[in-house]
Amino acid sequence: MQFPNKEVRIGFSDYLLRMFYNFGVGANQRTRLYKSIYFAIAENKPEDLKLAFISFFANIPVDWYRKNDINKFEGFYASMFYAFFAALGFDIIPEDFTNKGKIDLTVSTDTGIFIFEFKMKTNQKNALEQIKANKYHEKYLNQNKEIYLIGIEFNENKKNISMFECEKL
Repeated sequence: MQFPNKEVRIGFSDYLLRMFYNFGVGANQRTRLYKSIYFAIAENKPEDLKLAFISFFANIPVDWYRKNDINKFEGFYASMFYAFFAALGFDIIPEDFTNKGKIDLTVSTDTGIFIFEFKMKTNQKNALEQIKANKYHEKYLNQNKEIYLIGIEFNENKKNISMFECEKL
């Protein structure tokens, strides 16, 4: 889907997040979640994302998984990360091409580059190892920013994050 400008993209992503996260969750809890995700990126503390997203996925009602198998697909989980970062106004590049493949999601701030690789638990490859093996970070070496490699694995049975690895270059 294409958006005419950043404001429309942010507004749409914010709407989707509210729709997903409003079910059974109070405004204070939502605000805490948004803030924790925002500051984890803005303050270059990506390891703080782990608990925020585990909590988020744990709040999605089990009924939403009935009669569908969305929890089996990496794209479902990755799209939630995309929606949060877009709604919070970060510069993001999904499917970010390099000379050796493509990064699942890149988030850029004034001080940091965050390279995300997402995998399902059934996949044989380790997400963080894929980032390193393909040297995805080389694309951003001239940015004079801190670079973080973040590998996240999801478990379809738990419907949540099963492994979260983060490394600063």
